[in-house]
Amino acid sequence: MNKFSLVFTFGVILFSCSGILALDTCTNNTNISVDEFVEEEDVSGVPEELFDIRMNLEDTAVVMSSDLRAVMTYESFGSIPTPVNLTFEVFDLDENLLYSKDGFIIVTVEEVRRYEFSDLDLPDGEYEFVFTTLYNVDVEDKFRSKFVVEERGIPRITGGVIAEFGKNVGEFVRKNYVVFLVLLLVLVVLLIVFWRRIWGRCVVRS
Repeated sequence: MNKFSLVFTFGVILFSCSGILALDTCTNNTNISVDEFVEEEDVSGVPEELFDIRMNLEDTAVVMSSDLRAVMTYESFGSIPTPVNLTFEVFDLDENLLYSKDGFIIVTVEEVRRYEFSDLDLPDGEYEFVFTTLYNVDVEDKFRSKFVVEERGIPRITGGVIAEFGKNVGEFVRKNYVVFLVLLLVLVVLLIVFWRRIWGRCVVRS
């Protein structure tokens, strides 16, 4: 009886040890398998500050220089918001600086800003607008566009304006030709009556 108990106890111990070893082996294998398939996203190759800028003047011909308007579009592609220093400048054709103004913006994803220059006072003439951005310590971009301040009180009449006026007149005549013919006939009659009166007075005096 003592020998049977000893053998049974020994067998239980061996079975327990085998189970523990098998469980440990399975656990180790599972951990290795998970570690092999888990990968961290690599963002080391993405610049922290990277973006695109576009500049557009709403009108390159203004009557008053204070009416000048500029629209800037900022698009950020970096991994963090980008602080940008801005400089707005106006030069004459001899490259003399006539106006300067600083600004600042933090670009997160996309920003569209409209800038006004109500304090800009320039005489008639042609000028160059220069927009400068500085970011990431030493990355500088310059955008240039020429504009004209027209003579006050005298709007600019171009060939395009004249052509548009002629087109509108022709369209009116085509759509309202009956009215146009009646008006033309009335005008001819009035001219004839006026001419006869003038001619009759001249005959009587002579």
